Amino acid sequence: MVNFKEKIVLAITKYWVPVLFVLIAVFMYLNHRIYDDKLIKELKDVKLKVEIFEQKNIKLEKVLDSLSTLDTVYVDKIKIIKIKEYETIYGIDTLTVSELQGFFSKRYPE
Repeated sequence: MVNFKEKIVLAITKYWVPVLFVLIAVFMYLNHRIYDDKLIKELKDVKLKVEIFEQKNIKLEKVLDSLSTLDTVYVDKIKIIKIKEYETIYGIDTLTVSELQGFFSKRYPE
């Protein structure tokens, strides 16, 4: 009668190819499992970074919006200054000679 250890040895020697395939399959499964765990961790890190960048983006959008409103205020002030400049510069062309003499005599007294 053959004992249990001898049966195992006989089974391994007789079926060594399928046993080898099973061991390789188990090894590959465990290896992919470890790799998948690493990828899941990296994915969580990337999601965290994306959330951080989205929060920064929201803050920068608010700053940009506030700057754009300031920009319109300054553009309006510049337009007003240009209109006054235009009126001053080109308004002289409409003056008569006597009005021009009066304008310059008031502006540049002797």
